Amino acid sequence: MKAPALLDAAERLAERALAESWTHLEYLVACLQREVAARDSHGGEGRIRAARFPAIKTLEELDLAHLRGLTRQQLAHLGTLDFIAARENAIFLGPPGTGKTHLATGPRLAQN
Repeated sequence: MKAPALLDAAERLAERALAESWTHLEYLVACLQREVAARDSHGGEGRIRAARFPAIKTLEELDLAHLRGLTRQQLAHLGTLDFIAARENAIFLGPPGTGKTHLATGPRLAQN
């Protein structure tokens, strides 16, 4: 089993467990919580690499001057990803170089 955060924290947690008289179960829970927290924090980075985005861009970096027909309010709403929970689609149409890929990848990166 791959558990690098558990390996790093096990000894420190064992010392703390002895000092605070933890049960074996409390020690195990603390160790596993560390591993889960580490996986949660690093999981998004791995998924972004696996997605092979052409460039890593965020919505904050987007130049609104190039986007015709999109308001700041619409851009902010897109960044909330509410359309996913509502099971709605977001479609980006336009000629090359207008920011479609930036719009498509930016909201997801904002959530990591």
